[in-house]
Amino acid sequence: MKIHAVFMGLLLATWFLSVAVRSASESEYMVIVNDQVAVEQLDVKTVQAIFLGEKTQWANGDRIVTVILESGSIHELFMKEILRKTPMQFTTYWNQQLFTGKGIPPHSFATIEQMIDFVSKTRGAIGYVPSSAIINNFKVVKIVE
Repeated sequence: MKIHAVFMGLLLATWFLSVAVRSASESEYMVIVNDQVAVEQLDVKTVQAIFLGEKTQWANGDRIVTVILESGSIHELFMKEILRKTPMQFTTYWNQQLFTGKGIPPHSFATIEQMIDFVSKTRGAIGYVPSSAIINNFKVVKIVE
């Protein structure tokens, strides 16, 4: 009985730690869309479908234009937490999609500023930026489970 209580305590502590770590990292980036996209929140499965090319249109029929960073910690964190892939797995996935004619990979940018500029000027665009980015000419979308 005592071992069971210790195990349950350890399990509970691990859960609290994972929630705390996830909450901290979620605040490091935000998903952004062009200010004409009529969406306020998206669930994780929808964001995954968007960035994996499975969902290609917004509810109003506008084409979804996905945008990613080429590299960096925000890129890696977004890939890991939202898409559940490493950057290499994501690249391999899109190389296969492109080779088989099943989709067009996201636009990729070297800098956050380039991504923000593209999203703010491109109807239907969606991307991600550090939460420290200045919100101007685009809107932040809340991600829900």
